[in-house]
Amino acid sequence: MLGFYGWAPPKKADPSAPTIYLQTFSDHTGQPLTGAASYRLHVPPDVPAAQYWSLTVYDYDTAGFIREAPVISIDSYNAGTAVSADGSTDLYVAPNPPPGREHNWIASNPGGRWLGMFRLYGPQTAYFNKTWQLPDFQPEP
Repeated sequence: MLGFYGWAPPKKADPSAPTIYLQTFSDHTGQPLTGAASYRLHVPPDVPAAQYWSLTVYDYDTAGFIREAPVISIDSYNAGTAVSADGSTDLYVAPNPPPGREHNWIASNPGGRWLGMFRLYGPQTAYFNKTWQLPDFQPEP
């Protein structure tokens, strides 16, 4: 599971809408995420986010966006993102888009490391009681 990083408190006008940040620097084996490798993040169906979810990739050294990256983030509002029949979504982070999966791809820098931040906007009960869990990044061949 991606490590819990923190949360943003909601505005007083809407106390039901905090944001949860899940952040990771490593894959499922604990190895650092490197820009030269390709990874897949399997987002299970029924993401417990009342508003939406997003995955954004940041440069490890600067904690900023990866310079000149054509794609830095994917979210559940993006109508182009391919969703499986069961409602799950596979997201890919790699220096180049995997063939046929361009709409689910975020660019990495082949010369550096990166970190991923998955956000739940308006997290719901399944996140808090851990009946829904986000797995770790898996290296792709």
